Amino acid sequence: ARLMVEGERAILSHCFNNSIEDHASGVERQWANNPATDSRLGFQIEDAGLLEAITRAIKPSKVEDFPVEKGEEDVRNEILNAALTAGILEIVSPNKDKKQRV
Repeated sequence: ARLMVEGERAILSHCFNNSIEDHASGVERQWANNPATDSRLGFQIEDAGLLEAITRAIKPSKVEDFPVEKGEEDVRNEILNAALTAGILEIVSPNKDKKQRV
């Protein structure tokens, strides 16, 4: 995923062919960058810190581990759910580190 700033918006962009969904299938696909299928999520610039944490997430993390200011937990949940829906993040089962589909 890439984090960009366009005007007053923080844009989280991710190539569909490099998504968690694609990797989880186990099927090798030729790399392609198709803007029609890429994920582009726009957020308020104030959310850039959380978005940066998402782009750096490599190991499984709990929702609470992603930084937000007190009272902004609902915003964090909305952003994480959007990234999950876009295939940028995935849910990992605490049992035996097995991946789960949502």
